[in-house]
This record gives sequence, C-alpha cells and structure tokens, in this order.
Amino acid sequence: MNLPPNGSQQSPHHHLQPSGLPIRAMSLPPNGSQQSPHHHLQPSDCPSSSQHYSSQSRRQKVCGACGDRAKSYHFGGISCDSCKAFFRRSVQNEAYKNFHCPYEGKCEITITSRKCCQYCRFKKCLSIGMLP
Repeated sequence: MNLPPNGSQQSPHHHLQPSGLPIRAMSLPPNGSQQSPHHHLQPSDCPSSSQHYSSQSRRQKVCGACGDRAKSYHFGGISCDSCKAFFRRSVQNEAYKNFHCPYEGKCEITITSRKCCQYCRFKKCLSIGMLP
C-alpha cells in the first residue's frame, strides 16, 4: 500500500476536507433541514431524459405513407394503424384494382389528405415496401 504524501496510514479512499477533517457522507444544512445535497439544482440544470438514451432507441417511428405516428412494420413497410388497415382492406378484396386518381397520380399523402385519394395512398404504401 502506498502512503499518502503526509505519511499517514489512512485508506486511499478516505477523503479529507481542505481543513484536514474527514468529509461526512452527507452533511445537513445549518438550519437542520434534510434537503437533498442537490437541492440547489433547477430542473433545467439536469440533462433531459432523452439525453440518457441513444437517439436511435428514443426516436419516434413515422408512417412512411402519411407521416402519422407508426408503431412497427406492417406488410413489410413501417406504417401507422390507419394505413395498415387501409392496405389490408385494399388487398383483401382486391379493391386496389379499381382505384383511380383524378389528379394524374401525383397527390401528396399526409395525415389530413390520406383519405382523399385511395390510388395515391395505395401507391405510396407500395413505395415504402408494403407488399400485397
């Protein structure tokens, strides 16, 4: 065991205050209250919980067809429950064969517009990897 520079034989894990007195595990404030030793920290001083997890594991999944919140892969593509159900119904009875777009097949599919054009929504589902 190596001796500290002052020659005492204290444990290497024994900590001293600058005054030479041992540091207690937790000292109480002068008023005797039992606040946490970190009571002076504000919530904004602490890192947010999202910083404790990798961004990959905490990232929200987004439906590739309409942009709504997705839970997992359905039919081969990551999609929300609404697009999953739409796709399932479309292929179940082959209704997709009768879909037509009145706007040349160039509709933008979003959460609010996803019910406007079945043809473009189905096409978008296929483009994100959903398979019939």
